[in-house]
Amino acid sequence: MWAYILFVLGVSSVVKPLPFQMKQNTDIIVMVFANLILFVSMFSGKKRLVDRWEGIVFILLYLAYITFLVIRG
Repeated sequence: MWAYILFVLGVSSVVKPLPFQMKQNTDIIVMVFANLILFVSMFSGKKRLVDRWEGIVFILLYLAYITFLVIRG
């Protein structure tokens, strides 16, 4: 199902390019960084689970990112 959504978005962007703001670069970098941290944390434990301390770190990073977005305006 997701493949169809991505296919439609890709085809529509060929017909008319989608607007892209430079502010979104920071969001993309944060998303890639968060995914890398999640990938590493998933494979660092025994049962491929996120430990409690890792969950707390993710929550703190999320709060820091939300604070950054509010300050950035």
